[in-house]
Parts: sequence; structure tokens; C-alpha cells
Amino acid sequence: MRHTTGTILLAILASLGAAETPAAPNPLVIDGLCKTHEGKLKPLLTERDFAGAALRIARYEAALVESYPRSTFRKGVFRSAKHHLEFTATGWRRAKGPKPAWTRPLIYDHIVTLEKKGAKLSTVRLGGISAMSHIGDTSSDGAIEKTAMTVVPQIGNLGGTQWGKYGSHRVLVVEIQSEDGKEITLAMFVPMGKRLIMFALHMRGLDEDLIREFAGIVGASRGDHLPPDEARIRSLRAGKAGETADVVLARTRALAKAGEFHAAAKDLAGLRARLAASIPGPTMRSGAGVYSAYGIELTNPDAARYRLSAEKEDTFSALSVKSLKGNAQIYVMVLNLAANYGPKVVSILPDDATDLRKLTIRGACQGAVTNTGGQVRSQRARVIGRNQAYEVVADLQGGKARIKGVAILRGHLGILILGVAPTAEVADTDRTVEAMLATHLKL
Repeated sequence: MRHTTGTILLAILASLGAAETPAAPNPLVIDGLCKTHEGKLKPLLTERDFAGAALRIARYEAALVESYPRSTFRKGVFRSAKHHLEFTATGWRRAKGPKPAWTRPLIYDHIVTLEKKGAKLSTVRLGGISAMSHIGDTSSDGAIEKTAMTVVPQIGNLGGTQWGKYGSHRVLVVEIQSEDGKEITLAMFVPMGKRLIMFALHMRGLDEDLIREFAGIVGASRGDHLPPDEARIRSLRAGKAGETADVVLARTRALAKAGEFHAAAKDLAGLRARLAASIPGPTMRSGAGVYSAYGIELTNPDAARYRLSAEKEDTFSALSVKSLKGNAQIYVMVLNLAANYGPKVVSILPDDATDLRKLTIRGACQGAVTNTGGQVRSQRARVIGRNQAYEVVADLQGGKARIKGVAILRGHLGILILGVAPTAEVADTDRTVEAMLATHLKL
């Protein structure tokens, strides 16, 4: 008999553990951390190195949000000051080994994974990527469902969904099955104010008692553990009003010393966004297309057959290579990941974060191609120069056209090449893309 969320999830009551107040961060230590980052940032601002400054701010933001006291799991009660989250899971223990693979892409902020009876309970915060992303939006049921449908394919196949009331939470429940049907994941998407928390129970086979317990854990969870002091935040911001870099940095330090790290990082994010808007886009120089801020240059692969130009319209900018006789088009886009996504990308920048970098570049390429409505034909990992890359090829318009995407990760930059052509021009366009990657695109 096939079980679905409609038959196996029951409403449960649960109680909470006693409150606990972790030791507050030392203001002198936080002051030193802020001064260190300011000292590295200000010369970049003076030199108008906006790309370098955005990366430095992203690292500063990451350091701030990691300054919260470590999460605790004592006597069955888990508490996280960073995520203002508290829940009781009696009889569970912290899982050993690496985080579940699906929790590692940029859209997740892994909170904790627990284990019991061979099952695992993972908790993550969704979103916080950028203001432009829908991931983690709690403004409506539809927005939460959209996030859920982004998450599901990374875990398995969708089995069913339903909304339900668990404790004080109205929750979206999603059943996910592994490809072989032997593993079941029940995911509960819990809006807690503007934060979207996902609890996921992974089981090898069905255990209805464990499911009831899981529902109770989620129903009794709280999103108000050590909440931010909004009155203090407003007071500190009012005392240092203004948006110049010096004022923002002074305000950031004041908020951080008060222990309001999320508020401090949010102010920095505003400064980072303004810097990102100041980074020069693509331009033409001596017949070549250049991204001057990053030293990236593209020369025309065949001037007799293609026109190379720099395009900019609203938020879209790219170098384009368009056929003079046909309808093929090739675009080269560069995205400063640190400037646009902030602390979310800091963990994937080191060279030793190989697996994270692979997941990031694969997800970026798949997303870029499938967002055009393409039906994937093939995909593969590549190495271009010394940079990790990923390629996805898909059919468009029911097979009347084809798109080839190649995403390259160079440090904190994402470079995306998209070639689109009618079926008759696919082979020639593919050769041109490969020639660009081999000879004409200097990274």
C-alpha cells in the first residue's frame, strides 16, 4: 500500500524545554573583528575597487553572522541564537559525519542534523540568497510552495503535498521519495516571520511512530529564541543615520557590539548592493568585448560571419555574438557572486571547497538553461583552463531550436556562455562556442 502525507501525518501536541541564555559575545572581541575588516575594506573603497570591496564586505557579513554563540543541543532541546530557533527532540543525537549532500547548495543554511533509529532529522533555513531570489519568501502560500518545488528535485521525486496546522504553525508538508522508492523524506516548510525553516525527516522505509514524533517536534518548535531587540536596533540606527560608507561602517560596528549581528550584516548588505551597481558592465574596446573590472576579454571568433557587441538593458548586460546571416546568438555574461549574493558564497570561494564549487556551478548552469523552458538532452562536468565548469544542452520549441550553456566558476566570478540556435545552425554554433572557449575568451 502506498502511503501519502494525507494518511500518515497526524496532528500532535508537544511541550517545550526550559529557556537557556548563552554567554553573550565579548564587545571588545567584536570591536576588534569590525576594525580588522574595516581596515581591509577602506583602502579598496578609496581605490574605487568596487569588485574587491564587495568581496571584502561579503566576508565581513559572513564573519558577523557567525559571531552568534554556537547552537546547543542539551537534554533533548536544540537552541540556535543565530536562527532564533528552539525545538525539543528527546532521544535524538547530533548526526555524525558530513552534512546531507542536498543541504549544501547556496539556497540552504544548514542548522543541524540529528539521528535516531537509522533516521535523520535535518533542519535548514531557506533563502537569504539575494533580494532578487524567490527562495525563502514567506509572503504567501504560493511563494512557500514555489520554494518547496525548488527544493524537492534535489532530494528525490515528489510524492504529494498538503497544508496542515501543527502546534501554532501553519505548515506546508511535502512527501518526497527516492528513485528506488526505498527512502522517504517528509519535509515540513515552516514560516517563522520572514524566515522559512524546513524540517526534513529521512527514513529507510515507513515508521509511523517516528512520523508522529516528527510532527510533534515541528509543532512545538519556536522561532522566537533570543529574538533581535528591535527597539535597540532602531535607536542605534537613528543615532548614526546616513548611507555614506563611513556612516554605514560605524553603524555596523555599533550594532555588532550590541550583539545584533543580523541587523549589522543587513546594513552592510545595503552598502554591498550599491557597490555592485557601480561595477562597470561589458564594453567594447579596440574591437574586443571586455569586462574591465575582471580582466575578461572576448574577441570575435569570425568577423565575416558574426557581429560582436556589448549589450545592456535594465538589469541585463552581456557580450553578444550574433550571426550576420542566420539566427544564432551567443551570449557571455559575468556575475560577481560575492557582490550579488554576499556571505552565501564565501564558503565556496576557497580552493579546498571543491565539492561545493561543483554543486554551485552545476546548479547555476542547469538553472540558466531550464529557465528558458529547455528540455535537457545532455549535461557534463568540464574543466576550462584551470576553472571548474559545467555544460548543459537542451532542446527548445519542441526540438526546433537548441540551447547550449556552459558555466564557469573563476574565484568569486560566475561566467555563463549561452548559445541559442535553430536546428539547422546548431552544429556551426556549437563549433563557434567551443572556439570561443578555446581561443577567443580570455579569462
